[in-house]
Amino acid sequence: MVAKRTSGGGGLSKKWGYYLDSDGRRVDYGYWQASREVPAEMLPRGLSRKRVTGSAESKTKALARLAENWEAFQKGESNRGKTRLSGKATVRTLFAEWNANNEAGAVSATMARKYRRMFEQHLLPYIGDRRLDSLREEDLLTLFNHTLAQKTDAQGKLVLQAKARRNIYMCLSGCLKYGLRQHYIAVNPLEAVKPPRKEVPKDNIDSVLVEGRRVMQAVQAADHPDAARWLLAFLGLRRGERLGLPWRNVRGLNTDDAKIVIDQQLAWDVGPGLHVKAWPKNRKPRTIPLSEPWVTALRLQRERWESMTGEPGFEFRKPEYADLVFVRPNGNVITLNDDNNDWHSLLISLDITPWRAHLTRHITAILLAEMEPAVPMSTVMAILGHSSEAMSVYYAHVNEGRVRAPMEAFGKVIAFRGPR
Repeated sequence: MVAKRTSGGGGLSKKWGYYLDSDGRRVDYGYWQASREVPAEMLPRGLSRKRVTGSAESKTKALARLAENWEAFQKGESNRGKTRLSGKATVRTLFAEWNANNEAGAVSATMARKYRRMFEQHLLPYIGDRRLDSLREEDLLTLFNHTLAQKTDAQGKLVLQAKARRNIYMCLSGCLKYGLRQHYIAVNPLEAVKPPRKEVPKDNIDSVLVEGRRVMQAVQAADHPDAARWLLAFLGLRRGERLGLPWRNVRGLNTDDAKIVIDQQLAWDVGPGLHVKAWPKNRKPRTIPLSEPWVTALRLQRERWESMTGEPGFEFRKPEYADLVFVRPNGNVITLNDDNNDWHSLLISLDITPWRAHLTRHITAILLAEMEPAVPMSTVMAILGHSSEAMSVYYAHVNEGRVRAPMEAFGKVIAFRGPR
């Protein structure tokens, strides 16, 4: 982007820039930029001059953005002191250090590879050589709203949809936040740039409901080795809840009062990485009564688990995995990504186009809503949890059932039968 300063009211000026569209044609656009000079006593170490700016499509918004960025700059300086910026510090420099930190274990090896690939393919070619002290929000606005949005392949086809651009945005955000923590920058220019809009998946729930029944039948047939894992998905358990379920919370399998208690999950967090995460104290566990086919599936899973863990040389990779219901023969857990891959493989084996495993919770909600007599609300909440997307699906189908009969009666009243 090329910008030039025109006459403006002191720290407020009109700027112009351009980008190349998918046909290589130049497209010009304008915006307003408000700026404020940083006093010498507040300058980060290594800088002789710095301006804090705010850019937007109007003067008023540019001034408001400047006020936000100035406050963030002052807060950053008071919390972190002077930065270690220099004329040689570029986005590429910061990325190299951040990438080394990621590969040292700050994130999983899979995520480190994804972040590196995003930077190498979509960020470094455009802003890699930009100095950190000159990286501005308008540069990033152009990058995400024009450059990446218009990026095409050799055939002229757009290669980055909104979801991909949002992932790249989050990747850059993580790198710049690392730069803040390491005192490379005093203010994050990306904070003023909205991320690409998150696309809401469009699911054909009617089709998924039919296919879900096929999946439930398939995993119950022929002693399927993963029957318990997938049937628990149709009991409303989220992925992390299933994979983090311990045997101590599977109770009464040989009684008439079988149940499971959900009070932890398998999660990924920066620092510990993949680990079993207990729920916070303000989140109440939920207890789900069990019936068939879940009881039999969990009994068989227990037999397989005892046989597998009793093999000579078997050892859990972490002590916290020792009581988990679902583990691999090598002593490791089933990771969140592996569970997703296993789910897709299961659907493909049944000649079903893969859909999100999370939709099994929606199927649970619909089946509960359609049961006669009505399932008590306390039971529904025990299964699905109190505040969840699945509960919204449940309420929608309950309300639909309630209005169906009155609407049929109403239709009979207003139906036109023609002249007699």
